[in-house]
Amino acid sequence: MKFQTLFVPTDFSEAADNSANYAIALAQELKASVILYHAYHIPVPTPEMPIMVISPQQLEKDNLQRLDHLRNKLLKKSGAKVHIECVCSPGFAADEITDISEARKADLIVMGISGSGPFAHALLGSVTTNMLRKISTPLLIVPEKAKFKGLSKIAFACDYEFGISPKTISKLKDFVKIFRAHLLVVGIREPQGELTATSINDGHFLEMELHGIPHSVFSPMNSDVTAGLLEFEDSHKVDLLVMVPRKHSFFSRIFHASNTKEMVFHSHTPILALRE
Repeated sequence: MKFQTLFVPTDFSEAADNSANYAIALAQELKASVILYHAYHIPVPTPEMPIMVISPQQLEKDNLQRLDHLRNKLLKKSGAKVHIECVCSPGFAADEITDISEARKADLIVMGISGSGPFAHALLGSVTTNMLRKISTPLLIVPEKAKFKGLSKIAFACDYEFGISPKTISKLKDFVKIFRAHLLVVGIREPQGELTATSINDGHFLEMELHGIPHSVFSPMNSDVTAGLLEFEDSHKVDLLVMVPRKHSFFSRIFHASNTKEMVFHSHTPILALRE
C-alpha cells in the first residue's frame, strides 16, 4: 500500500492546526500530496431572519480563502515542498470527510484532537466514531501536542481474541517498511487471564506474517487495557500506536466506554486506526 494522498480535515482550531503541521511533515517524508479540507454549514432562513445574510457562493469563497491562508502558513512554517490542494464543501463533517476522502481516493486521513473544547468532543464523539464505522481509509489521530519526528518505533496493539486478518497485517507491514521502523507488537493481558487456543494460533500466524520485519512481542499484564497501553507507549517511547477498530474489540471499548476516552485524551502518541 502506498500513501500518496493525505486528506487533512480542519476546523481552524489549534488542535486542527497542529495535526495539519504533523500531516505536512509526514507528507514530505512520504513524498505525498495533501488535500486540506473544511466542511461548513449553510445558514437556514428562519421566520426571524427570512433572508440569508450571505450566499452559498460567498460562503464557499470565504472558506476557500481561509484554507488558502492556512496552506500558506503551513508551508512557511514547515519549509516543506509539498503540494497542498484546498477543498471545502457544505455539510456535516463526518459525512463529508468520509464521502470526499473516498471520492478523492485518499490513502490516509489525518485528524487532530485536543483534551478539551467542542472540537475534541465532536471529534471523539461523533466525527471519529462515525468515520471509523463507515470508512476503510486508514485514520491517523494526532494529539494536540504531538510533533512529527520520524517513526522509528511503531507499536501494534494486538487483540488476539478477535483474530488478525492478512489484509490488516499487509497494511501494517507496508507502513513499517516505509519508515524502516521497529515494530512492537503488544497484547495487554488480564492478570489472571489464560492464553486461549485462538490467541496462541493467532500469535503463531502473526509471527509467520511478520517474517523479515524487525519486531518484538510484548504481553504486559493489566486489568485496564487503556492504562496498559498508555504505560507501554510511555515506557517504550513509541512514535505511533496502531490499532484495529472493530465491534467488541478493546479499540471499540476505548472509543465508546464512559471512562476510556482517557486513552486518546491523555496519549501523547498519535494513533493510526487500520480498518479491516
